[in-house]
Amino acid sequence: MNQYIYADKFFLKSAVHGPGYLEIKDGKFGAILEKAPANADVVDYSGKWVAPGLVDTHIHGYMNHDVMDNDAQGINAMSEGLLSCGVTSFLPTTLTSSKARLRDVAETIGQVKDDVNGAKIQGIYFEGPF
Repeated sequence: MNQYIYADKFFLKSAVHGPGYLEIKDGKFGAILEKAPANADVVDYSGKWVAPGLVDTHIHGYMNHDVMDNDAQGINAMSEGLLSCGVTSFLPTTLTSSKARLRDVAETIGQVKDDVNGAKIQGIYFEGPF
């Protein structure tokens, strides 16, 4: 069964639409409709605007955690905190450091990237010089 999100405005690539209903079909965004079907499962975001998630391509730390701390729980806390601000994807960013330290940090990020509870890790931004 499809679900629908009602909101006052939807920010899309080419225009702002609304009010209306955003169809969620098989877990993916579908059409924006003026009316939801009868007996539809509707999540009501009256007074709200729906926009694409933000992508942070350069972030060293957040929520009192630093990427270079090389702490899996800290990376997850960053992920959760970023999602609460509308960031859906990010690139944890390193600082200039030794090759061994950069390798260790990269390994930790690689180990947790699929298990974070918030914004998704899409890669690593290695800040130079190396």
